[in-house]
Amino acid sequence: MIDSGADHSVIRDGIFPTKYYEPTNEKLVTANDSPLKVKGKLTKTLICNDQLCFKHQFIIVHDLNTDVILGIPFLTQIYPFWVDSNGLGTKIMGKRILFKFITPM
Repeated sequence: MIDSGADHSVIRDGIFPTKYYEPTNEKLVTANDSPLKVKGKLTKTLICNDQLCFKHQFIIVHDLNTDVILGIPFLTQIYPFWVDSNGLGTKIMGKRILFKFITPM
């Protein structure tokens, strides 16, 4: 999922082994101000597509109802971008790349 209002990118607990989690004091809440249970963070993460990789950090959340939310920190790395029914696209160094959605819109 893409959330252009999310201050952090988050990932559901259980996708990565806990041995990669780093401690954090981050506190997150949902849009309706409900607290989320933060389990840690991943700071040594790369998001790669078509031989282009972007360093990125995720906050790991226990009670997330989607696998991954890409927030403002990731979107600023690929700006300008477009979104269509296939995914999130951008053009970097003259090369068009598409980050396909995991599930249909």
